Amino acid sequence: MIRKAQMNDLEEICKIYTLARQFMIQTGNPNQWKDGYPEKKLLAEDIQSQQLYVYETNQIHGVFALIIGKDPTYAYMEQGHWLDDSTYGTIHRIASDGTMPGFFTKMVDFCFQQNLTFTD
Repeated sequence: MIRKAQMNDLEEICKIYTLARQFMIQTGNPNQWKDGYPEKKLLAEDIQSQQLYVYETNQIHGVFALIIGKDPTYAYMEQGHWLDDSTYGTIHRIASDGTMPGFFTKMVDFCFQQNLTFTD
C-alpha cells in the first residue's frame, strides 16, 4: 500500500534513506546523496506539505516525494523550456530498503493513477 507519510513515520523513513545512501556508495555512486541528504528537516517539511509518500506492507519499505505543481528544481533551465504551462508532477528522493522487488514500478503506477484536480 502507498500512502502519505506521517510524522510518526519519520524515524523509519530516515533509516530507509540511510540504507539507500549506503547502497549507492557500495555500488559506485558515492556522490548522489552526500552529507546526509535528504535531511530530516526536509523530510519533515515534505510530510507537512503532504508530498512525501511511503510504501508499506507490515512496515515501511520505500519512500518518495511527489511534488504536484511548479517545482523550484526546474524553475530555471539552461537549454530548453517547458512546452506549455500545464501542471505537472515531479518524483524526487526515491529510496527503498531493498526488500520489496517492484517498488519503483508500484511507485510510478501510483503516481500515474492519481486523479488530481488543479487550480491556478
